[in-house]
Amino acid sequence: MNLPFMDDATINFFSGKLTLAEVDALFRTMPYELDYINADDEYVWYSPNSWRDDQRLHQRLSHNVLGCHPQRVIPMVKQVLKMLKTEEKDMVESP
Repeated sequence: MNLPFMDDATINFFSGKLTLAEVDALFRTMPYELDYINADDEYVWYSPNSWRDDQRLHQRLSHNVLGCHPQRVIPMVKQVLKMLKTEEKDMVESP
């Protein structure tokens, strides 16, 4: 298991603080799959759950999110990006 590489790093949130290792443990064990696409539409992070429905490829990180999907779903991905950017939605769940 590859843990975050900063030893003794702490993140101070408004609601408390967690070590980087604790944050990593939370993402690995929570019963959700999370992906993060930045403002430039780059796929930059995913929750490293071993039980994910759709395994993520580490090689796709830092690539445009459209390149991570089959051609048939690109229109849907574009619509999701539009809803997020116009703040029609602040998160999107997939079935």
